[in-house]
Amino acid sequence: ITMGGGDVSNDTLKILKALENLDLTHLEISIIVGYNNKNREEIIQEAQRHKTVHVISPQQDFASFTRDFDLAITGAGATLWELDYLGLPSLALVVAENQVPLAHSADQLGISVNLGWNKDFTVQDFVAHFKNLFNNPNLLKEMSSRGLNLIDGEGVVRVSEEIKKLIK
Repeated sequence: ITMGGGDVSNDTLKILKALENLDLTHLEISIIVGYNNKNREEIIQEAQRHKTVHVISPQQDFASFTRDFDLAITGAGATLWELDYLGLPSLALVVAENQVPLAHSADQLGISVNLGWNKDFTVQDFVAHFKNLFNNPNLLKEMSSRGLNLIDGEGVVRVSEEIKKLIK
């Protein structure tokens, strides 16, 4: 679970509490809590109630850190593209207006599930989406493959080439 550096609306805690509606005994859950998250202690206290939930600090090597995960729960910002590049399917929660198109597109492309706006978050919808993905491992594999095929890591090169054309 990663909801950004600040997580002003405390979506991490909402998601953690929603997970209580699932059997977590067979899952290892890591929560990345950003340095600017004012709710860090509250999240840590809640996580300690579950044997398989671990709170960690942001990772320098995000790719290596996520290698062993099957699913990410994230804000629908730039991290969503990073997860797609790594082939890690996600449930994405919109936390800002500029994330709406990305969350919608990623959902339409089948690389992420758009959970919608954080202010409209419901435990029932979240649990239904979560269960759907974990009861369909082939769907997770398909989402992973789509992400790997969509994001090639060469976007910066293409954008810089287009900028060079404009400058000439």
